[in-house]
Amino acid sequence: MTRPTRRGTRRHARVRCAIYTRKSSEAGLDQEFNSLQAQRKTCEAFITSQRHEGWVCLPKGYDDGGLSGGTLERPALQALLAEESERALHAVYGTHAFLCEVLRLQGDLPGALTHGRRAAELAEEHGSAFSRVEAAAFLGSAELAAGGLTAATELLERTLAIARTRRTALWYEPRILATLSEAKLAAGDSSGARALVAEARRLVDRGRGWRLGAFDVALASARLLASEPASDPTALERALDSLDTLAAELGSAPYRRIAASERARLTT
Repeated sequence: MTRPTRRGTRRHARVRCAIYTRKSSEAGLDQEFNSLQAQRKTCEAFITSQRHEGWVCLPKGYDDGGLSGGTLERPALQALLAEESERALHAVYGTHAFLCEVLRLQGDLPGALTHGRRAAELAEEHGSAFSRVEAAAFLGSAELAAGGLTAATELLERTLAIARTRRTALWYEPRILATLSEAKLAAGDSSGARALVAEARRLVDRGRGWRLGAFDVALASARLLASEPASDPTALERALDSLDTLAAELGSAPYRRIAASERARLTT
């Protein structure tokens, strides 16, 4: 997981990136080339691909082997957060953005909002267009989950415009559209929600985004179908099956829990 950081003027700044890696168990960590190293190689390759944006990789690594993602008490993670006040990293927006997502999935919305807003502040102060889009994508979901309908909508609409205008972080586009669709639905605008989720599905079908974004799109689709006055049970079942499949692919307990909860809620 890369943590882009920036110093100097916005136009010519270097983006200094720290890499954080984690593995839940210690199994395989004694191998010559283990999971933590593989994660770092992947992140290094992505940072290298962004050299034209001034990205450079910091040599120091932040690795937590054998520690669950269900706890924030991880030495390397805490060390990375502590770097925020050090010269070594001018911003660690990515860590705060990551924690925003983790805490939202765990149901700690106040904590999610605290980290999400800090991520957005750091990205705005020191980051690139990429970092502003990434931070806002996570914060927007947390704002909506906490009932901040207007805040989420305004933030995500601005963010979508930045991503499209600057052609950056576009893999977040399906997720942003799905979250905006849910905001429209919550505001009573079913037709607007339908148009947004249809656009998000087209992007996913074309390979845009990652599996987490596809999960968000499937979730928004299922909720939209269930809200229709004459809901089609067959279509809803297909949408829930798709949600179950994506949750299984992600292999993460929070997503499996969300899929099971939505199936129970939407089919009773």
